Amino acid sequence: SQGIIPVSSEEYNRQSFIKIDNILGFSESIPSSFNLENFVPPVKQQIGGTCTGFSAIYYGLSTQFNIELNITNSTDKNGHSFDPYYAYSYLIDNEINSCDDGNFLKDVLTLLLNKGAKKQFFNPHLNCDSSLDITDENTLKKITSPYSISKYLAIPLEDSIKAISYTKTLLRDNLTVIIGMNTTASLENIGDDGYYFYDSSEDF
Repeated sequence: SQGIIPVSSEEYNRQSFIKIDNILGFSESIPSSFNLENFVPPVKQQIGGTCTGFSAIYYGLSTQFNIELNITNSTDKNGHSFDPYYAYSYLIDNEINSCDDGNFLKDVLTLLLNKGAKKQFFNPHLNCDSSLDITDENTLKKITSPYSISKYLAIPLEDSIKAISYTKTLLRDNLTVIIGMNTTASLENIGDDGYYFYDSSEDF
């Protein structure tokens, strides 16, 4: 596991869902290719089961921040990036849990709603086994609250074609999408040449 704790279909269906009118009608206006790479911060190596913080905060929030302020310079994107270990340090009791324990994406998003996010290069500097106490929280509030989000919405999944259309439409409209999924071990089948090789024995 890379860290995200999966939820049941019943739990997912209790989320607030995004609504886009006549979503299937958007397909004609979606370009054949599109990406937000110019706004994405530099790739970092994830330590421990911290993928929710990396996906939602470091990549998702940092990219959205860069889009809103039109930040594309590599140095500036790195300097303005948000700390992937903030949520993990806040949500996980490291006296009980290890760096390999994951958490729920919803908890990370709720933290962003209620507390905000910490810029990567603001003190305190965190890693996967850091702990935050009440003193840290009072100090952090001043630097995290300006970067709280107003809401987050889930994509309905009962219709896979519509879900893909929602995703494409949101990306086209410069909105970041956070996705959690089950994978097989073959995802790590990277050869010495840096290319992925497919292992059919590990099909779902």
